[in-house]
Amino acid sequence: TYLGEYNDYAIYKTKEDKVTLSEVVFAFNSLKIKIYRQNGRHLYYIREPNMNIFLQCLNPVEMAVPKCITVKERY
Repeated sequence: TYLGEYNDYAIYKTKEDKVTLSEVVFAFNSLKIKIYRQNGRHLYYIREPNMNIFLQCLNPVEMAVPKCITVKERY
């Protein structure tokens, strides 16, 4: 589900999650791992207990063959 834009990234969440755009932005800004825009501007956020998971994709996951990397970090 599309949440909005931040820093030229399109931000998405899972359909069932009640997370807000500001919560995702906080998680994104808290990452110690550097995210590079050339790896894609589509960010999918998956919230797990004690972990932030982002899928960074060159194209939307609705595409036939999305090209994504996973960024996971415990908090």
